Amino acid sequence: ITESMPRPDEQGHLQFRVGPKSFYQTNSAQAAVLYRVAWEMAALTGREHVYDLYTGTGTIANYVAGQARHVVGLEYVEAAVEDARINSQINGIHNTSFFAGDMKDLLDTSFLATHGRPEVVITD
Repeated sequence: ITESMPRPDEQGHLQFRVGPKSFYQTNSAQAAVLYRVAWEMAALTGREHVYDLYTGTGTIANYVAGQARHVVGLEYVEAAVEDARINSQINGIHNTSFFAGDMKDLLDTSFLATHGRPEVVITD
C-alpha cells in the first residue's frame, strides 16, 4: 500500500509502505492534520534530537525528519519497524533510526547513552 502525505518543508509528498501487521492512521485527511499539528507543536529548528514513541510505520518520524537533526522511532511491532526503515529509504530520508521492542525494555540508560537524549518526544 502506498499513501501520500504532504511534507511540511516542501510541496512534495512522502510515500509510505504499510504492511498487514503495521499500524497506520486510517483517516488520511485527519492524519495529515495530526502530523502537521505534531510538527508545529514540536517547533523544530533542525538541531533537535527527536524520539517518536510508538512510531508504527514511521509516518510521523519521517514527516518531521526534514526539520530535525535526527529522529529515533521506537515501536513494539518488528514488522512495522521494517516498514518504517523502508519508508525512510523510499523517501530519501537519512536521519532516522528505528528500533523494535517494548518501551520499558528499550528506553534505558544504555539506549539513551548510545542513541542520545531527546530534546523532543512525540507519542501517538
